[in-house]
Amino acid sequence: MIARFEEKEIALVPTQDRLIIFKDGYIGREGAERNLAALVSVVSQSPKKFFAAAAGNPTAGIPHGVPDIEEARAKLEEQEKWPPNLAMVGVWGPNPYGGGEAPYAFGADFYVRAHDLESFGFQPASSFATPMVSEIVNRLRMSGIAEPGEIKKSLREMSDADGIENPAYIINLDKVREWFNLSLQEHDH
Repeated sequence: MIARFEEKEIALVPTQDRLIIFKDGYIGREGAERNLAALVSVVSQSPKKFFAAAAGNPTAGIPHGVPDIEEARAKLEEQEKWPPNLAMVGVWGPNPYGGGEAPYAFGADFYVRAHDLESFGFQPASSFATPMVSEIVNRLRMSGIAEPGEIKKSLREMSDADGIENPAYIINLDKVREWFNLSLQEHDH
């Protein structure tokens, strides 16, 4: 038996094509609106995939240089363009402008504590927090949780909530370990 194969052109995707890097991030209303709209456009093309995206970091030398995506995000939500399969991830830690702890970017769905990132040898930056949340999401998917709403619900269960009306969800690594230990035990029975 002879098999015939059609010649197909295979295009390899360079690594940088899987990354979206914004030169000016989310600083300023125009930057936040433009860059969030571009991100939402990409995410909306793959509704079966779950995306965790960096929410930005404070920028030294810019007055009030803490990224704030809340207003731009609210606009997209009002227009029903915000995809359910997108979670914005930021850092929660010592306020870079003084006084207690605070988010390093406003409007993220989930935050990773600065000291947790530092305990793994990473800088407290959203680009390091995002892969931590992505790995938790991968483990959720391996345990059978695949729907974006269920993924976000599980992430909230693994978080500490700061605030009442619109709480910030701060990933608690002890709760993550506990959640997966319980999850593994449930699958064994």
